[in-house]
Amino acid sequence: MFGVKKFEFGKAKKTLQVTLRLLLLFWQVDKWIFIGNLIVFAIPAIIPFINAYIYKLIIDLVVISVSSSQAFDYHQLFILISMRFLMLLIQDAAFSFQTYLEQLLYYKFPAHIYQVVLEKIANLDVQHFEDSSFKD
Repeated sequence: MFGVKKFEFGKAKKTLQVTLRLLLLFWQVDKWIFIGNLIVFAIPAIIPFINAYIYKLIIDLVVISVSSSQAFDYHQLFILISMRFLMLLIQDAAFSFQTYLEQLLYYKFPAHIYQVVLEKIANLDVQHFEDSSFKD
């Protein structure tokens, strides 16, 4: 029905489970870097909506000045263009900070995984190391 095969739902469920486990691992590595990553990922997602609103205000300013006998308000135009420029700087800073936080997290992640594996190995009995099927 609708061209969707049953096994695709299983793949989506498995992908979601793996993603959640990976996010939990990132949380365990460093929760503050993880939270910072979420924040800097959200900023570039919100900025296009803010920019659209700024453009709307600029267009409204031009339409009002053309349709009425009021003088054009250059001061308000300067403020709106400055706000747009500020959004550009914030977006660029968010991308730079996002790259920095990702690098921090990806440097810490392998060390965390290595530590977890070593802790598991340290808790094993010696008899497991003699068993060839266990080594496989």
